[in-house]
Amino acid sequence: MADNTIIPEQQSGGSSDTASSFTASSAEKALSFFKLVKQRLLDVNQWKEIAVMPSAEFSLCDQYGRKVNRVVKEGDHFRISIPGPGNEEGDGDDWVRVESVEEKYADTKESVIITVRPCANPAHPADTAHFFTDEATSSFVAERNENVITASVHGRNEKPNTDVETVTGKLRNALVANAAINLFSKMQWRSLVSGMIKEQH
Repeated sequence: MADNTIIPEQQSGGSSDTASSFTASSAEKALSFFKLVKQRLLDVNQWKEIAVMPSAEFSLCDQYGRKVNRVVKEGDHFRISIPGPGNEEGDGDDWVRVESVEEKYADTKESVIITVRPCANPAHPADTAHFFTDEATSSFVAERNENVITASVHGRNEKPNTDVETVTGKLRNALVANAAINLFSKMQWRSLVSGMIKEQH
């Protein structure tokens, strides 16, 4: 499980922790495999292909909402396309902003963590364009502890975003958020972390 000091504190609403691990047969193989897992984590545009059973599509966008093909960095956005009714504020999709991309090294341990938070559509900022409020965070982690490599996702303070203008928007966000808290996110994140530590794709 990821170092709790790098995961935002749970205060209210729903939360989730999803992880999958792989134990390498040697230190050399652990170092090599962690490098691959780290690469998969940072290449957000490939998450749909990496996931064992893909159901959502993640597009990496810059601060203006333009799609980019590179590794993720602080200040970027994820544009997320999920099955079901679209998000009106997000031009059909849900948006989060990358608050931080942090790397840690200590003796036989190393980790990379991406923390994101729901935000407005950067193309025309207004209301938060996500089914969760902007109090929620998601932290995506790749870590190595000696020969054990783990990929994990940690959701915190997840509450439905019903502070939007339209009745259909309120209903959509309430339905999707409750589905995410109860089932969808767990399935999505289990699929993603399992794919990240899969030996071959």
